[in-house]
Amino acid sequence: MTTIAIDASALAGAMSGTPRYIRELIRALGMLPTQEKFLILHRGRRAQAPVPPTMETVAANVPLWLSVFVPYALVRKRCRLIHFPYAAMPPWLPCSSVTTVHDLAFVRHPEWFTPRMAHMLRRTWLPAIRRADHLLCVSEFTRREVMELPGTEPGRITVAHHGVGSMWHLSREQEGLAHPNQGRPYILAVGTISPRKNYARLIEAFAQASPQLGGLDLCMVGSPGWGVDNLAQVAAQYGVGARVRLPGAASDHDLLAWYHHAQALAFVSLYEGFGLPLLEAMAQGVPCLTSNGSALAEVAADAAELVDPLDAAAIAEGLVRVCVDADLRARLRERGLARAREFTWEACARTTMQAYRAALSR
Repeated sequence: MTTIAIDASALAGAMSGTPRYIRELIRALGMLPTQEKFLILHRGRRAQAPVPPTMETVAANVPLWLSVFVPYALVRKRCRLIHFPYAAMPPWLPCSSVTTVHDLAFVRHPEWFTPRMAHMLRRTWLPAIRRADHLLCVSEFTRREVMELPGTEPGRITVAHHGVGSMWHLSREQEGLAHPNQGRPYILAVGTISPRKNYARLIEAFAQASPQLGGLDLCMVGSPGWGVDNLAQVAAQYGVGARVRLPGAASDHDLLAWYHHAQALAFVSLYEGFGLPLLEAMAQGVPCLTSNGSALAEVAADAAELVDPLDAAAIAEGLVRVCVDADLRARLRERGLARAREFTWEACARTTMQAYRAALSR
Protein backbone atom coordinates (compact mmCIF):
# COMPACT_ATOMS: atom_id res chain seq x y z
CA MET A 1 0.00 0.00 0.00
CA THR A 2 1.32 3.45 -0.94
CA THR A 3 1.91 5.75 2.03
CA ILE A 4 1.53 9.50 1.45
CA ALA A 5 2.75 11.95 4.09
CA ILE A 6 1.40 15.46 4.62
CA ASP A 7 3.45 18.08 6.46
CA ALA A 8 0.88 19.67 8.80
CA SER A 9 3.38 21.70 10.82
CA ALA A 10 1.71 24.99 9.80
CA LEU A 11 -1.28 24.03 11.94
CA ALA A 12 0.77 25.11 14.95
CA GLY A 13 0.17 28.75 13.93
CA ALA A 14 -2.92 30.95 13.85
CA MET A 15 -5.87 29.60 11.86
CA SER A 16 -5.37 31.83 8.81
CA GLY A 17 -5.59 30.82 5.14
CA THR A 18 -2.86 28.18 4.86
CA PRO A 19 -3.62 26.36 8.15
CA ARG A 20 -7.32 26.33 7.25
CA TYR A 21 -6.45 24.83 3.87
CA ILE A 22 -4.36 22.10 5.50
CA ARG A 23 -7.04 21.24 8.05
CA GLU A 24 -9.87 21.08 5.52
CA LEU A 25 -7.81 19.17 2.95
CA ILE A 26 -6.81 16.50 5.48
CA ARG A 27 -10.44 16.13 6.56
CA ALA A 28 -11.63 15.81 2.95
CA LEU A 29 -8.88 13.36 1.96
CA GLY A 30 -9.86 11.19 4.90
CA MET A 31 -13.38 10.85 3.46
CA LEU A 32 -12.30 9.73 0.00
CA PRO A 33 -12.48 6.02 -0.89
CA THR A 34 -8.78 5.66 -1.77
CA GLN A 35 -6.30 2.79 -1.56
CA GLU A 36 -3.52 5.05 -0.29
CA LYS A 37 -2.49 5.30 3.35
CA PHE A 38 -1.91 8.76 4.87
CA LEU A 39 0.65 9.87 7.45
CA ILE A 40 0.09 13.30 9.03
CA LEU A 41 3.23 14.97 10.38
CA HIS A 42 2.52 17.46 13.18
CA ARG A 43 5.13 19.73 14.71
CA GLY A 44 4.44 19.76 18.45
CA ARG A 45 3.83 17.41 21.33
CA ARG A 46 0.41 16.50 19.95
CA ALA A 47 -1.71 17.06 16.90
CA GLN A 48 -3.06 20.59 16.59
CA ALA A 49 -6.23 19.59 14.70
CA PRO A 50 -8.50 16.55 14.45
CA VAL A 51 -7.26 13.88 12.06
CA PRO A 52 -9.58 11.29 10.45
CA PRO A 53 -9.32 7.91 12.20
CA THR A 54 -8.17 6.30 8.94
CA MET A 55 -4.98 8.37 9.03
CA GLU A 56 -1.85 7.87 11.12
CA THR A 57 -0.36 10.82 13.01
CA VAL A 58 3.22 11.47 14.05
CA ALA A 59 3.66 14.44 16.39
CA ALA A 60 7.09 15.56 17.54
CA ASN A 61 8.51 18.67 19.16
CA VAL A 62 12.09 18.56 17.90
CA PRO A 63 14.66 20.95 16.43
CA LEU A 64 15.61 20.70 12.76
CA TRP A 65 12.06 19.63 11.97
CA LEU A 66 12.16 20.18 8.23
CA SER A 67 15.76 19.30 7.41
CA VAL A 68 16.20 16.23 9.66
CA PHE A 69 12.99 14.96 11.28
CA VAL A 70 10.76 14.98 8.19
CA PRO A 71 13.17 12.94 5.99
CA TYR A 72 13.77 10.56 8.92
CA ALA A 73 10.03 10.02 9.38
CA LEU A 74 9.56 9.42 5.66
CA VAL A 75 12.24 6.72 5.65
CA ARG A 76 10.99 5.10 8.85
CA LYS A 77 7.39 4.97 7.61
CA ARG A 78 8.40 3.98 4.05
CA CYS A 79 6.52 6.86 2.46
CA ARG A 80 6.50 7.13 -1.33
CA LEU A 81 5.28 10.72 -1.45
CA ILE A 82 5.11 13.80 0.77
CA HIS A 83 2.86 16.82 0.30
CA PHE A 84 4.12 20.18 1.54
CA PRO A 85 0.99 22.39 1.69
CA TYR A 86 3.21 25.47 1.45
CA ALA A 87 6.31 25.96 -0.69
CA ALA A 88 9.12 24.74 1.56
CA MET A 89 10.95 21.43 1.65
CA PRO A 90 14.17 19.96 3.07
CA PRO A 91 17.35 19.83 0.92
CA TRP A 92 17.04 16.04 0.63
CA LEU A 93 14.02 13.78 0.37
CA PRO A 94 13.80 9.99 0.12
CA CYS A 95 10.58 10.08 -1.91
CA SER A 96 8.54 12.07 -4.44
CA SER A 97 7.01 15.41 -3.46
CA VAL A 98 4.07 17.70 -4.13
CA THR A 99 4.11 21.35 -3.10
CA THR A 100 1.18 23.77 -2.90
CA VAL A 101 1.82 27.30 -4.14
CA HIS A 102 -0.68 29.77 -2.72
CA ASP A 103 0.78 32.89 -4.30
CA LEU A 104 4.05 34.59 -5.23
CA ALA A 105 3.58 37.79 -3.25
CA PHE A 106 7.14 37.59 -1.94
CA VAL A 107 8.38 37.74 -5.55
CA ARG A 108 5.88 40.27 -6.92
CA HIS A 109 5.76 42.56 -3.88
CA PRO A 110 8.80 42.09 -1.61
CA GLU A 111 8.09 45.52 -0.14
CA TRP A 112 5.18 43.97 1.78
CA PHE A 113 7.62 41.85 3.80
CA THR A 114 10.53 42.59 6.06
CA PRO A 115 13.83 42.26 4.13
CA ARG A 116 14.73 39.22 6.21
CA MET A 117 11.37 37.53 5.54
CA ALA A 118 11.46 38.25 1.81
CA HIS A 119 15.00 36.85 1.58
CA MET A 120 14.05 33.73 3.54
CA LEU A 121 10.99 33.07 1.37
CA ARG A 122 12.97 33.44 -1.85
CA ARG A 123 15.73 31.19 -0.50
CA THR A 124 13.35 28.40 0.59
CA TRP A 125 10.20 28.63 -1.54
CA LEU A 126 11.70 29.16 -4.99
CA PRO A 127 13.95 26.06 -4.75
CA ALA A 128 10.97 24.06 -3.46
CA ILE A 129 8.88 25.13 -6.45
CA ARG A 130 11.70 24.13 -8.81
CA ARG A 131 12.36 20.76 -7.14
CA ALA A 132 8.85 19.43 -6.48
CA ASP A 133 7.72 16.57 -8.69
CA HIS A 134 4.32 18.22 -8.98
CA LEU A 135 2.84 21.59 -8.02
CA LEU A 136 -0.65 22.38 -6.78
CA CYS A 137 -1.79 25.94 -7.45
CA VAL A 138 -4.88 27.25 -5.67
CA SER A 139 -6.11 29.31 -8.64
CA GLU A 140 -5.55 29.87 -12.35
CA PHE A 141 -4.07 33.23 -11.40
CA THR A 142 -1.40 31.55 -9.26
CA ARG A 143 -0.75 28.98 -12.00
CA ARG A 144 -0.04 31.78 -14.46
CA GLU A 145 2.26 33.45 -11.94
CA VAL A 146 4.19 30.21 -11.40
CA MET A 147 4.44 29.59 -15.15
CA GLU A 148 6.46 32.80 -15.43
CA LEU A 149 9.20 31.31 -13.25
CA PRO A 150 12.12 29.83 -15.20
CA GLY A 151 11.98 26.10 -15.85
CA THR A 152 8.33 25.49 -14.92
CA GLU A 153 6.55 23.04 -17.23
CA PRO A 154 2.74 23.18 -17.63
CA GLY A 155 2.43 19.40 -17.18
CA ARG A 156 3.87 19.68 -13.67
CA ILE A 157 1.05 21.93 -12.40
CA THR A 158 -2.49 21.13 -11.27
CA VAL A 159 -5.02 23.77 -10.18
CA ALA A 160 -7.01 22.77 -7.09
CA HIS A 161 -9.32 25.51 -5.84
CA HIS A 162 -10.10 25.83 -2.15
CA GLY A 163 -13.52 24.81 -0.93
CA VAL A 164 -16.19 26.08 1.44
CA GLY A 165 -16.80 23.91 4.48
CA SER A 166 -20.35 22.97 5.42
CA MET A 167 -20.28 25.11 8.58
CA TRP A 168 -20.07 28.30 6.50
CA HIS A 169 -23.22 27.69 4.46
CA LEU A 170 -26.34 29.53 5.57
CA SER A 171 -28.71 27.52 7.76
CA ARG A 172 -31.58 28.06 10.16
CA GLU A 173 -29.46 26.88 13.08
CA GLN A 174 -27.33 30.03 12.69
CA GLU A 175 -30.22 32.36 13.46
CA GLY A 176 -29.28 32.30 17.14
CA LEU A 177 -25.70 33.47 16.61
CA ALA A 178 -24.97 36.41 18.88
CA HIS A 179 -24.41 39.75 17.17
CA PRO A 180 -20.66 40.44 17.42
CA ASN A 181 -20.85 44.24 17.15
CA GLN A 182 -23.28 44.96 19.98
CA GLY A 183 -26.19 45.16 17.56
CA ARG A 184 -24.65 47.89 15.40
CA PRO A 185 -24.81 47.19 11.63
CA TYR A 186 -21.43 46.91 9.92
CA ILE A 187 -19.38 46.27 6.82
CA LEU A 188 -16.97 43.38 7.39
CA ALA A 189 -13.35 42.94 6.30
CA VAL A 190 -11.53 39.67 7.09
CA GLY A 191 -7.83 38.87 6.95
CA THR A 192 -4.49 39.24 8.69
CA ILE A 193 -3.63 42.92 9.16
CA SER A 194 -0.92 43.26 6.50
CA PRO A 195 -0.07 45.62 3.59
CA ARG A 196 -1.64 43.48 0.87
CA LYS A 197 -5.06 43.73 2.54
CA ASN A 198 -5.23 47.42 1.59
CA TYR A 199 -6.89 48.37 4.87
CA ALA A 200 -5.69 51.98 5.03
CA ARG A 201 -7.23 52.69 1.63
CA LEU A 202 -10.39 50.84 2.65
CA ILE A 203 -10.69 53.13 5.68
CA GLU A 204 -10.20 56.16 3.42
CA ALA A 205 -12.95 54.89 1.12
CA PHE A 206 -15.22 54.15 4.08
CA ALA A 207 -14.78 57.73 5.28
CA GLN A 208 -15.68 59.06 1.81
CA ALA A 209 -18.78 56.86 1.66
CA SER A 210 -19.76 57.37 5.28
CA PRO A 211 -22.46 60.05 4.73
CA GLN A 212 -24.37 57.61 2.50
CA LEU A 213 -23.91 54.47 4.61
CA GLY A 214 -26.51 55.24 7.27
CA GLY A 215 -24.39 54.74 10.37
CA LEU A 216 -22.68 51.48 9.38
CA ASP A 217 -19.46 50.56 11.17
CA LEU A 218 -16.41 49.05 9.47
CA CYS A 219 -15.16 45.95 11.34
CA MET A 220 -11.79 44.50 10.29
CA VAL A 221 -11.42 41.03 11.79
CA GLY A 222 -7.96 39.46 11.73
CA SER A 223 -4.81 38.85 13.69
CA PRO A 224 -2.13 41.59 13.77
CA GLY A 225 0.41 41.28 10.98
CA TRP A 226 3.29 43.45 9.94
CA GLY A 227 4.23 46.52 7.92
CA VAL A 228 0.96 48.44 8.18
CA ASP A 229 0.07 51.84 9.54
CA ASN A 230 -1.68 52.13 12.88
CA LEU A 231 -5.18 51.64 11.53
CA ALA A 232 -6.82 53.21 14.55
CA GLN A 233 -4.81 56.37 13.85
CA VAL A 234 -5.69 56.21 10.17
CA ALA A 235 -9.38 56.01 11.06
CA ALA A 236 -9.03 58.94 13.44
CA GLN A 237 -7.29 61.01 10.75
CA TYR A 238 -10.22 60.43 8.39
CA GLY A 239 -12.75 61.27 11.10
CA VAL A 240 -14.24 57.78 11.46
CA GLY A 241 -12.30 56.56 14.49
CA ALA A 242 -15.47 55.80 16.44
CA ARG A 243 -16.88 53.66 13.63
CA VAL A 244 -13.85 51.53 12.69
CA ARG A 245 -13.44 48.43 14.84
CA LEU A 246 -10.39 46.16 15.12
CA PRO A 247 -11.54 43.16 17.19
CA GLY A 248 -8.48 41.02 16.35
CA ALA A 249 -8.45 37.34 15.42
CA ALA A 250 -11.63 35.27 15.70
CA SER A 251 -12.34 31.58 16.21
CA ASP A 252 -14.33 29.82 13.50
CA HIS A 253 -17.51 30.11 15.58
CA ASP A 254 -16.99 33.83 16.14
CA LEU A 255 -16.02 34.42 12.52
CA LEU A 256 -19.22 32.72 11.40
CA ALA A 257 -21.17 35.19 13.54
CA TRP A 258 -19.26 38.09 11.96
CA TYR A 259 -20.18 36.84 8.48
CA HIS A 260 -23.76 36.04 9.43
CA HIS A 261 -24.64 39.52 10.68
CA ALA A 262 -22.60 41.57 8.16
CA GLN A 263 -24.34 43.98 5.80
CA ALA A 264 -21.56 43.47 3.26
CA LEU A 265 -18.03 42.13 2.92
CA ALA A 266 -15.29 44.47 1.69
CA PHE A 267 -12.37 42.35 0.47
CA VAL A 268 -10.33 44.77 -1.61
CA SER A 269 -6.88 43.24 -1.27
CA LEU A 270 -4.10 44.32 -3.59
CA TYR A 271 -3.02 40.73 -4.22
CA GLU A 272 -4.47 37.33 -3.35
CA GLY A 273 -3.71 33.83 -4.56
CA PHE A 274 -7.28 32.78 -3.79
CA GLY A 275 -9.37 34.59 -1.15
CA LEU A 276 -11.30 32.24 1.13
CA PRO A 277 -13.17 35.01 3.02
CA LEU A 278 -14.89 35.93 -0.24
CA LEU A 279 -16.44 32.47 -0.62
CA GLU A 280 -17.20 32.11 3.09
CA ALA A 281 -19.12 35.39 3.05
CA MET A 282 -20.97 34.40 -0.13
CA ALA A 283 -21.99 31.12 1.53
CA GLN A 284 -23.71 33.24 4.18
CA GLY A 285 -25.57 35.30 1.57
CA VAL A 286 -23.49 38.42 2.26
CA PRO A 287 -23.17 40.87 -0.68
CA CYS A 288 -19.47 41.20 -1.51
CA LEU A 289 -17.23 43.97 -2.80
CA THR A 290 -13.84 42.80 -4.03
CA SER A 291 -10.86 43.67 -6.20
CA ASN A 292 -10.87 43.37 -9.98
CA GLY A 293 -7.38 41.86 -10.04
CA SER A 294 -5.26 38.92 -8.85
CA ALA A 295 -7.30 35.77 -8.07
CA LEU A 296 -10.25 37.62 -6.55
CA ALA A 297 -12.00 38.35 -9.83
CA GLU A 298 -11.53 34.67 -10.78
CA VAL A 299 -13.11 33.46 -7.55
CA ALA A 300 -15.90 36.04 -7.54
CA ALA A 301 -16.94 35.68 -11.21
CA ASP A 302 -20.24 37.62 -11.49
CA ALA A 303 -21.20 37.07 -7.84
CA ALA A 304 -19.48 40.17 -6.39
CA GLU A 305 -19.10 43.84 -7.19
CA LEU A 306 -15.58 44.43 -8.58
CA VAL A 307 -13.56 47.62 -8.08
CA ASP A 308 -10.04 48.90 -8.63
CA PRO A 309 -8.30 48.35 -5.25
CA LEU A 310 -5.91 51.26 -5.92
CA ASP A 311 -8.75 53.80 -6.29
CA ALA A 312 -10.26 54.92 -2.97
CA ALA A 313 -13.09 56.76 -4.74
CA ALA A 314 -14.02 53.61 -6.68
CA ILE A 315 -14.01 51.58 -3.47
CA ALA A 316 -16.21 54.19 -1.79
CA GLU A 317 -18.71 54.06 -4.64
CA GLY A 318 -18.68 50.27 -4.48
CA LEU A 319 -19.36 50.32 -0.74
CA VAL A 320 -22.40 52.51 -1.30
CA ARG A 321 -23.72 50.25 -4.05
CA VAL A 322 -23.42 46.96 -2.13
CA CYS A 323 -24.85 48.50 1.05
CA VAL A 324 -27.63 50.71 -0.33
CA ASP A 325 -28.81 49.39 -3.71
CA ALA A 326 -31.48 46.86 -2.75
CA ASP A 327 -31.73 45.29 -6.23
CA LEU A 328 -27.97 44.82 -6.46
CA ARG A 329 -27.84 43.37 -2.96
CA ALA A 330 -30.51 40.81 -3.84
CA ARG A 331 -28.69 39.80 -7.04
CA LEU A 332 -25.33 39.47 -5.27
CA ARG A 333 -26.88 37.45 -2.47
CA GLU A 334 -28.38 34.87 -4.84
CA ARG A 335 -25.35 34.71 -7.10
CA GLY A 336 -23.03 34.46 -4.11
CA LEU A 337 -24.95 31.57 -2.57
CA ALA A 338 -24.79 29.72 -5.90
CA ARG A 339 -21.12 30.54 -6.46
CA ALA A 340 -20.10 29.29 -3.01
CA ARG A 341 -21.77 25.94 -3.69
CA GLU A 342 -19.44 25.42 -6.67
CA PHE A 343 -16.37 25.16 -4.42
CA THR A 344 -16.07 22.10 -2.17
CA TRP A 345 -13.21 20.59 -0.22
CA GLU A 346 -14.18 17.19 -1.63
CA ALA A 347 -13.43 18.48 -5.14
CA CYS A 348 -10.17 19.95 -3.87
CA ALA A 349 -9.23 16.60 -2.32
CA ARG A 350 -10.05 14.65 -5.49
CA THR A 351 -7.94 16.99 -7.61
CA THR A 352 -5.16 16.78 -5.04
CA MET A 353 -5.20 12.98 -5.31
CA GLN A 354 -4.74 13.35 -9.08
CA ALA A 355 -1.66 15.48 -8.42
CA TYR A 356 -0.31 12.87 -5.98
CA ARG A 357 -0.64 10.15 -8.60
CA ALA A 358 0.95 12.33 -11.25
CA ALA A 359 3.93 12.92 -8.94
CA LEU A 360 4.24 9.20 -8.19
CA SER A 361 4.28 8.40 -11.91
CA ARG A 362 7.26 10.68 -12.60
